Amino acid sequence: MALYDNYLDKNNFTDEQIEEERDKKYRYYRGQLNDFRTLFDNQINDVEFEVKFEKLMDGYLNYRILNLVN
Repeated sequence: MALYDNYLDKNNFTDEQIEEERDKKYRYYRGQLNDFRTLFDNQINDVEFEVKFEKLMDGYLNYRILNLVN
């Protein structure tokens, strides 16, 4: 897992930088989650649903990878 290993390298990131990155990734994920929720107020287009779902999962996985650093 290259991204995970990158964050574990203390030569590249301090604990504070990792925490800032984690907060940034979490805010991105929450934004994608809110975008995803808007689909349920409308008639759902399959392509739009898939694109937003993939962005949501990408944001979530990136955020979770940073949580593994702790």
